[in-house]
Amino acid sequence: MHSVRPTLATVPVSEAARQYAELFPQVYRALCRIQHLADSKITPQGWALLQRLEYTGPLTVQELTGMLGRAQSAVSEMVAGLVRAGRLRRVKDPDDRRRTLVWLTDAGLEFLHRQRDVLDRERLTLALAKMSARERRALLDATRGLLQAAAGAQPDGSTRRPSIRRAGPPNRKSHRKHDERKRVK
Repeated sequence: MHSVRPTLATVPVSEAARQYAELFPQVYRALCRIQHLADSKITPQGWALLQRLEYTGPLTVQELTGMLGRAQSAVSEMVAGLVRAGRLRRVKDPDDRRRTLVWLTDAGLEFLHRQRDVLDRERLTLALAKMSARERRALLDATRGLLQAAAGAQPDGSTRRPSIRRAGPPNRKSHRKHDERKRVK
């Protein structure tokens, strides 16, 4: 005789929370991205340089030196290595052709985005392909609902949202500057 799964309406909230807390680590282990920064042959300093450029837009080596707090020779060496790896390129400053800017290549931007992924998208895609369209929609809707509910769910009863640090320019003025620099080819 097979057991009958209780309907959602009959599962107490505390039991649903317990079950989800048990399932989540299993899902994470099954779908987590295994490659680490060390596997990509990039140093933490190189990672910081790529992130800085993504945030600010194209900069000179001298500007990067000041922002990263490193010697110009060290930054020049990092830039040269990242150019050889295809993650950065040097471009002439359109406003001052005497200046050379350093900017991310498409491969460099893709690398940054891939490194931030928590889940292995290929394995996730394969797993989702085994589910029906209805199951996929239910999973996405339920996950979005949980995230919305979690935004105001604090153990102390408050409704403050957990702080999530987002990359990107902090205000509209610097965002425009970032957009203008990003268009440099």
